[in-house]
Order: sequence, then structure tokens, then C-alpha cells
Amino acid sequence: MESLMKKHKKLLIFICASFLSPIIKSFIPFITIILFMTILFNLAKLIFFNIKSHLKKSSYYFIIFF
Repeated sequence: MESLMKKHKKLLIFICASFLSPIIKSFIPFITIILFMTILFNLAKLIFFNIKSHLKKSSYYFIIFF
């Protein structure tokens, strides 16, 4: 019974994949744009927090400087 279910599961996944592939292909540019934007956003956030922490660490240098 379980082996039959596994075979049917593979068939079902294949049918779903063949049915969804045109939809996925139409969404690929959209998904890549979203991924690229999220990566850029995370990088910007990382850089911003690093600068912020660096400024907190070296804030007294700025006080002395000004």
C-alpha cells in the first residue's frame, strides 16, 4: 500500500510540476527581482548596522574632533 502511495505521490508531483511550470516560468523574473531586492535590502541593513555600531564605538572620537 505504501509503495503504491509513493508511486502515486511521484506521479502527483510530476503532474503538479508540469501544470505549474508555465506559471512558474511567468513568475521567474518577478521572483528574481524580489530575491535581488531582498538581498540588496539585507546588505544595506547589514552595512547600515555596521556603520551605526561603528559610530557608537567611535562616537567619542567625533566629539573630540568637533
